Amino acid sequence: MIARSRGNATYGIYSADALSWQKRGGKVRKHRYRIIISGGLGELGREAFADFKIEYADGNTVLTGEDLDQAALYNALNRILALGLELVALSRLNEAPA
Repeated sequence: MIARSRGNATYGIYSADALSWQKRGGKVRKHRYRIIISGGLGELGREAFADFKIEYADGNTVLTGEDLDQAALYNALNRILALGLELVALSRLNEAPA
């Protein structure tokens, strides 16, 4: 086991097998996600999320992303943060799009 730490904080514990698997790469799973943001989006917000289906419901903005891996999901969350938007909900959708 390898523990990575700085000072008194431990950031993670990895086995040698897990580290070697990461170096070789693995199958990246992609999923559909629904992100709900409080309020509407202006022109800049719509441009920032042009890669999502954008809908409005009950005073909120609903973003639906298709085939997002973890990196793309975190990228979207970072855009929400950078634009100062309020995240209401995040969910992974298992069903196929209608």
